[in-house]
Amino acid sequence: MMKGRKLVLSIFFITVVLVFFVLTGCTKSALETSDEHGEEVVSFDLTTKQDIDIKEVAENCLTEMELTSDKSVLASLPVPAIKRIEYTTLPLKVGEQENVRIFIEETTQTNTSRTYFVEVFAIRPALNNAEFKIAEGYITIPKDSIGGYVGFSVRFSTPGALYTRVKVYDRPGGTLLVQRIGMYEDYISSPTPQISSILYTSYPLRVNETEQLEVLLSETNYVKVNRPYFVEVYIDRSYGSWKVAEGNVTLGSGQTSQRVTFNIVFNQPGSIYTRIRVYDRKGGILLAERTGKNADNVENQSIIPNVPYYNQYSNYAYPGSTCNLTSVAMMLDYFGITKPGVNTGGWSRTPDYLISRFGGPVYDAAGLDYVFNTIAREKGSSVRMYTKLGTAADLRAELQRGPVIIQGWYTRSGHVMVVLAFDGTNYICNDPAGVWNQVKYGGYLGGSGKFVKYSKDNFEWASTDDGDGLILYHYFR
Repeated sequence: MMKGRKLVLSIFFITVVLVFFVLTGCTKSALETSDEHGEEVVSFDLTTKQDIDIKEVAENCLTEMELTSDKSVLASLPVPAIKRIEYTTLPLKVGEQENVRIFIEETTQTNTSRTYFVEVFAIRPALNNAEFKIAEGYITIPKDSIGGYVGFSVRFSTPGALYTRVKVYDRPGGTLLVQRIGMYEDYISSPTPQISSILYTSYPLRVNETEQLEVLLSETNYVKVNRPYFVEVYIDRSYGSWKVAEGNVTLGSGQTSQRVTFNIVFNQPGSIYTRIRVYDRKGGILLAERTGKNADNVENQSIIPNVPYYNQYSNYAYPGSTCNLTSVAMMLDYFGITKPGVNTGGWSRTPDYLISRFGGPVYDAAGLDYVFNTIAREKGSSVRMYTKLGTAADLRAELQRGPVIIQGWYTRSGHVMVVLAFDGTNYICNDPAGVWNQVKYGGYLGGSGKFVKYSKDNFEWASTDDGDGLILYHYFR
């Protein structure tokens, strides 16, 4: 009886030890797998499990062993997803530092950190969807977290629409895990150019002559990249509009303004308005448009003789009192009697040659005739200069034949200039002193007096002597 009881106790003890060994060995293996791979494969809560079935434990241990032997499962990472692509510095502008943030999220949480490599691309629809890499870097998802974001600083050099593409890799040059293109189109704006001025620098405008139009573009913002623009020039008349010039202009890094000059040839006379259009590129987006405030007039070429111009304040001596010799010099050059630098005693300007030759200013009418006729005779020309005291009607009639030299009271001490033509409203002059203020006994505003216009009434009043109302001028035959 005692032997039988001992046998039963031995069998019970062996069974308990076997169950304990199997149970603790399997659980330890499962927990070690969890610690090693950062992913819980199988585990048991022994404190809450009431009934332990040996068959169930064995099946669970088998499941754990099968999973542990699957190397691909243990080596895999949670799959990342690109949840959001956003620019935090809207609106986007050319040349400015912009910030883009990429938000990445995973499907599961783990107890180890994960690092990915991110590339950011800009897709430009206007450039046939060309794609440019604009940033790259790493993002690390902390342990016990399922997501995070990484920020990049970018700078765009050209305006226009763009889409942003993000690619995520396991490492640089590694396996592409996921990519995404932003759902919405963003737009990069350039500082808005302004057309600050529209100015013809060759005035007056004449048919079949090359005229220079200067356009000034400006911006309000200081930008550290070059900004290219495309400019078109239109001429508007009462009966139509024509594009007459176009070209590129670039505002360099740090520039806020830039001038561009266009050569324009008009094929017919009349009143015109000049209109400027500025685009981001040829055939691109219209950024600015402006029409000149005042109309310009294109004159027939035959109206105004092309008399060379000299400013008396560039003379080497007596600049304030040699309007007389400077006017004579213009007419000597006009008739081809003198050729600056060729037959002017080594002087590059004819006024300087006359001043050195005759010793200074010549104030009386007869003296001016003498200067012109002496040089003409020496150079073998038959052209002679004569003096006349006549009416305004006489002056206008003489201008039908050609230019004249006139003496009048445009300043208190008197002044001499060349009159080129009369257009029915204005006298067109080559004024050696610059631009007259159109006041009798008045003064000058400076600048160039080439082809300057003076109103009929103001000019005739200042040209007449108060005593007899006649005008003193010199004509040529």
